[in-house]
Amino acid sequence: MREIKCLRKLCWEFLKENVCCDMISKNKASNYVFRRSYFYRMGSEVSFYESIKIQLEQLGLSYELVDFGDHRTPFKGGASIANGSHFYATFNIK
Repeated sequence: MREIKCLRKLCWEFLKENVCCDMISKNKASNYVFRRSYFYRMGSEVSFYESIKIQLEQLGLSYELVDFGDHRTPFKGGASIANGSHFYATFNIK
């Protein structure tokens, strides 16, 4: 059991260092949520999801896509990435 916890921690640190996005978090279902904030959308939702997918494949990780999309909110100065407008992709990394 301890080895699994160490492996998960290493995976977490590895993802934070090697995947290009603004924020990585874990939800209650233990899925990884990748977020990239934006001010102007400019149609890059699909490219964000594809870039995360390609980076996970390059790292040699097996994964399952759970959800991806676009969270839009009016601009609010000082809002966190999760509370502002952002693209998100949720993966279950095995």
